[in-house]
Amino acid sequence: MITVLMPAHNAELYLEEAVDSILNQTFTDYEFIIVNDSSTDRTQEIIERYAAQDDRIMPLQVSVRSASAARNVGLEYAKGDYVALMDSDDIAMPDRLEKQFNAAMEQPDVTVWGCYMQYMTEDGISMGDMTLGPPSREAFEALDRTKHLITVYGTVAFFRRDICEQVGRFDLRFIPTEDSELWDRMAEHGPVIVVPEVLQLYRQHSKSLSFQRAKDEFITHGYIKARYAARRRGETLELEDYIHEHGLDTKFAQFGMRMRGVSMGHGRRARISFAKKQYLQAFASSVMTIVTHPMRFVRQIDQLPGVIRYTTRRALTE
Repeated sequence: MITVLMPAHNAELYLEEAVDSILNQTFTDYEFIIVNDSSTDRTQEIIERYAAQDDRIMPLQVSVRSASAARNVGLEYAKGDYVALMDSDDIAMPDRLEKQFNAAMEQPDVTVWGCYMQYMTEDGISMGDMTLGPPSREAFEALDRTKHLITVYGTVAFFRRDICEQVGRFDLRFIPTEDSELWDRMAEHGPVIVVPEVLQLYRQHSKSLSFQRAKDEFITHGYIKARYAARRRGETLELEDYIHEHGLDTKFAQFGMRMRGVSMGHGRRARISFAKKQYLQAFASSVMTIVTHPMRFVRQIDQLPGVIRYTTRRALTE
């Protein structure tokens, strides 16, 4: 019934935890495709060991150097009616597949199911819950997609394979928001909803955010929303036209987007440092977040721990 699809690149540190969390699911009717993409560490050795122990595992080796390109390869071999995405450094709760599958059976016209997640550091320290995404059909229909993207993280997506094949798989032009771009296309065939429960632990790395990718994310986020608005008007909008129309190819715009990316990176490091109680590093990263993009820092205050959030808000208002 389900194909679990996991790309892996140099994932030896966390791969066993991720694989075990899938093999220990309460729902057992699935195949498990693990795509080793250009790894130079023990990733392939680990995958082969698990495959020898469990015949639900299908190991693949590719050299595409992209998680979503590896997912596209995996989709070529997938047989399940539904595809559950999984990252090689995350941990799925034991009932993740069962709850997403049951939700899909209750509302078969829904094209994509997500869920809530809990952030954790590289060392597994909890950083609080991430509760984004429309939790009901009504919430999805009320979403103004000209202003907001469909917020289902790729690492917890559970989607109808027939609709994915109908609209086309991940479009690599939209990295790093290729998952949101695919959900936008699939949403033309049915709602995109999350199961409003924490069903996955999401590992956040302090050095994993590329500033260049943050710039690309800013551009593609805006384009996806503008493209949706154009579709509602019966028009088409190409990515190159959107970039030119909004002057996103100018040096001034490029600089602004780079500063936004720098701020995003420092904001992530601040949250991780707070969770690890590395307060000096957290303070330094917070200062850099403010300096590089003050308004973004104000919007991110609610993600800080309670005492720090209260102190920061009080300082800003005084």
